[in-house]
Formats: sequence, structure tokens, C-alpha cells
Amino acid sequence: MSLSDFLAKLSPAQRRHRSVKKYLLKNYGEIIADFKHKPAARATADADYPVWACWWQGEAQMPELVRACFRALQDRAAGHKVTLITQANFSEFTDLPAHILEKTARGRITLTHLSDILRMNLLKNHGGLWPDATILLTKPLPVFGQPLFSIKRRAASQNVAQGRWSAYLWYMTKGNLLAEFLDTLFREYWRRENDLIAYFLI
Repeated sequence: MSLSDFLAKLSPAQRRHRSVKKYLLKNYGEIIADFKHKPAARATADADYPVWACWWQGEAQMPELVRACFRALQDRAAGHKVTLITQANFSEFTDLPAHILEKTARGRITLTHLSDILRMNLLKNHGGLWPDATILLTKPLPVFGQPLFSIKRRAASQNVAQGRWSAYLWYMTKGNLLAEFLDTLFREYWRRENDLIAYFLI
């Protein structure tokens, strides 16, 4: 174990991560166990995948930076259909349960976290690519050669993801097991809870 790894284990962030993990395993372990034994659907990468963007208030209310990123996404979509998810149209593409919508309306679920929930629900139901609103595309969208893609970075021991994925950009095929798992976990978590245990729950 390196010195940096040792020091990371002593950090408040790491202690909090362990506490969050312990709570989730204790209270939602049955969901995790169910999915451990669930076979992943066989799927090949879809060359004609949909692209999802989200700005709850709609395009007209986008800040300048977000609008520039959205226009770049449209310009470099390489023929893929780009759908902007908003408060006005999200129900056309998602099947979120009433308790999540109610807790969002009451402010228990923030719009930032709602985008996490929407992301996995959309990818489960439709597949495709989700880049967060401030991702700026500089090249045309690629063809993905596998059923799941995210951005890997240098491992950061203080970060839950450890560099293995980035929540701000996902590509998944329709019915992906990871998207189904997270969609299921979000549904059950917010059925039981009224507060987000950690900002980086995803």
C-alpha cells in the first residue's frame, strides 16, 4: 500500500464513503444480491443510438455555456437523433414512479439528482448516449464498439469511482443491466428515504 493510499484511508471522505457503503449494503443489500445473479442481456452496440440531453427549464432558459454545449452536440451528432429532456416532455420518454416526482416537487430530490435518475431510466428504456449539459463536443459522435462506455480517468483514491467511470457521460445499449440496476435502486431508495445520503450516490 502506498503512502497516498494509506492517507486516503484516513481521510474524512473515505470514512464517509465507508459509512455510506455500510448503510446501503444493510438497507438495500437484497437488491444488490438479486442483480448479482441476474444475467445481463446480450446486446451489441447500436450504431444508430439516440442521444439524450437534459435541461429541465427548456432550451430557452439555458445559460450561455449550456446552450453552446447543446448546439455543439446537435452540430456533431453525426446523424443521431438528439432529444432534449425538459420538464415539459420528460414523461413522454420515462416511466418514473409517482413518489420520485412528488419528492422532486417538494424539493426532497434536487434537479441535479433528478438528472441522475432520468439518465438511468432513459438508458434502461431506450439506450443511447447521455452527456451532461456542460460537455462540449469537438468532434462528431463515434460508433461505440461495446454495449457500455464511460470515461475512465487516472485513479483517485479519495473518489468513489476510483477513476473507473464518470457519471457525466454514459453510453449504454437498451436494457443494459447496470442501467436497470441503478433505476431499480433509485426507485426503492426514494420510496424509503427522504434525503440523499451522498451527493455522489451514482
